[in-house]
Amino acid sequence: MSKPDNSSSPSTSTQSVQESLPASVDDQKRAELLAKARAFLQTPGVNSQDVAARREFLKEKGLSIEDAEQLISECPPPIPPRTYPRPAPSKLPIILYATFKLLLLLTGASVVSAAMYFTYIYPKLAASFGARAKLANHQTGLLKTLQGQTEKARQAQRASDFSSQAPPKEQGENPVVSVEDTTVSLEEGTTAGKTQDDSTPATVPKSDLELLQALRRLKDAIPRRKPTYAATLQDMSDMTALIASKMYAPKVHSPIEGEVRKELRAAKGLLLNRKTFTAVKSTPGTPV
Repeated sequence: MSKPDNSSSPSTSTQSVQESLPASVDDQKRAELLAKARAFLQTPGVNSQDVAARREFLKEKGLSIEDAEQLISECPPPIPPRTYPRPAPSKLPIILYATFKLLLLLTGASVVSAAMYFTYIYPKLAASFGARAKLANHQTGLLKTLQGQTEKARQAQRASDFSSQAPPKEQGENPVVSVEDTTVSLEEGTTAGKTQDDSTPATVPKSDLELLQALRRLKDAIPRRKPTYAATLQDMSDMTALIASKMYAPKVHSPIEGEVRKELRAAKGLLLNRKTFTAVKSTPGTPV
């Protein structure tokens, strides 16, 4: 009985060794595969890919879903790339272009406005100022001529007055006159001159009369300046006088207004009497 037992024991040991050898080989292969997969997943190019794509790749390589999930969870999060996005383009050229365009528009507008001004407005202004200057010169010339004519008229009037007042000269030899005769003649001359001046007015030449008539016509033609606020002041004074008269005047009622007032007072008294009568009638009487 011992021999069969001895023969069976080597067979069982050989079977257990044969079963343990493939299991150890599979574990080594699985460990190597996991190490390769872990190293592969930690590369930056693969780590930045999608999780689903990495899971499908690990399944194709022969790993189970649990191993794939474990390896993916062990991987560190992806590091952002060191290259940053390019900055936005500078707006300086756009600003310079807009400024240049604005300056160009302003320059063009100023040139057009200057051309319009010097073509249409400036000639009219120059003509108006020139006409005003000519008118002022003409007026000054007229005033100067008028002044000269008035001076000539005054001189002519003075000459005519002097000629009318001068005594006439007698022809022939000058007789010898005594002192008494000279005094008498002087007194007579003064009285005669006074009477002559009073009786005969000084003669005025025709040119002076025409000049006086022209001056009168010019005076009548010149418009008289009226105060600008005269009408307003007159209206305000009239209004204040009316307000004062209405304020301090006694109140005089017309007969119609007096009758209306009497009727209103009578109606008011009747209404009050009726109210008091209805109030007395509504109160209950006390039993006797």
